[in-house]
Amino acid sequence: MAIDELGPAFDTATIIRPTQRKIVGRWMENAGLPTLIVPQVWRELTRPMPYTEGVTPVDAWLWMEKQPNAPFLRPSLTQSEIDIARDIRSRFTQACFPKTAPDMIETLGDAFVISEAVALGTDALVTND
Repeated sequence: MAIDELGPAFDTATIIRPTQRKIVGRWMENAGLPTLIVPQVWRELTRPMPYTEGVTPVDAWLWMEKQPNAPFLRPSLTQSEIDIARDIRSRFTQACFPKTAPDMIETLGDAFVISEAVALGTDALVTND
């Protein structure tokens, strides 16, 4: 992906909550960068939510993405970056995710967030929830 400078990637728990999203958005705006949303986080933000009626958070994210001045960057990974991210996930050990069974680490959402950020050449901020 040809982007000169990326800020850190944030996990879903950080940017789905209004207060944290506002803080992160303002932080990135002050840095002159859009809020980076890696593919895994986008999948989680736009995953249909059961038992909701009317306008949902999913609708809001999909609407915001279409706006010309959306305050976030949602990059697509190249095949090379996908391969790099997969390789990174395969190297995670249980020491990296002590609450996760070793055979489940490669499918863990946070493992995807971290590996996709690294594949893009940036950092990731992942909460402990």
